[in-house]
Amino acid sequence: MSSSHNIRSRMGRLAKSALIFSIVPVAFFVAVSQLTNAKGPQWLPYTFENPYSYLFNSLLLMDGRAPHAIEHPGTTAQVFGAILLRASSLKSNDDLITSVLREPEKYIRVLHRALLIFTVLIIWIVPWLTALALRDYVVGVLIQAPSLFYSVLLFYGILFGPDLMVVPFSIVAVCCCALL
Repeated sequence: MSSSHNIRSRMGRLAKSALIFSIVPVAFFVAVSQLTNAKGPQWLPYTFENPYSYLFNSLLLMDGRAPHAIEHPGTTAQVFGAILLRASSLKSNDDLITSVLREPEKYIRVLHRALLIFTVLIIWIVPWLTALALRDYVVGVLIQAPSLFYSVLLFYGILFGPDLMVVPFSIVAVCCCALL
C-alpha cells in the first residue's frame, strides 16, 4: 500500500511541476499568436525576411531539387517546411506543389503555426526535464524566462522563418550546458 501511495505522490509532483513549467510556454504562444494576428498576412513582412522565399525553397526541397538560397539558419527552416509539407498531405508532390502555389498564405500559416508549436514544446519540455535531472526548478525556470522578456524573441515569432527556428535549438543547447 505504501509503495502505490509513493508512486501516486511522485506522479502528482511530476504533474504539478509539468503544469508549472507550462506557464511560460503558454504565455509565449499566446503573445506570439496575438502579435502575429496584429501584424497581418505573412506577405506583409516588417523585415527583410520574406516567408515566401522559405516556403518556395521548402517546395523545391520537397521535390528533391536544390533551394535557390542556401544560408544559415534559413536552410533549417526550409528543411522543416519541406518535411512538414510532405508529412501533412497525401497528395502527390505535383498536386501538393500546385495546391501550395494556389494558396501560399494558407500554407505559410500552417508552417508558421507548426514551428511555433515546436518552439513552445521545446520551451516547455526541455527545461522541465533539465530541472528534474538537476533537481532544481529554479534553473529550469531561468532557462524558460528569456522567451518572455526579450522582445526580439517575440518579434522572431511573428514570421515563418529561420529566426524562430534558432530558438528551440538554443534552448536545447543551454539545457545541455546546464546538465554538464
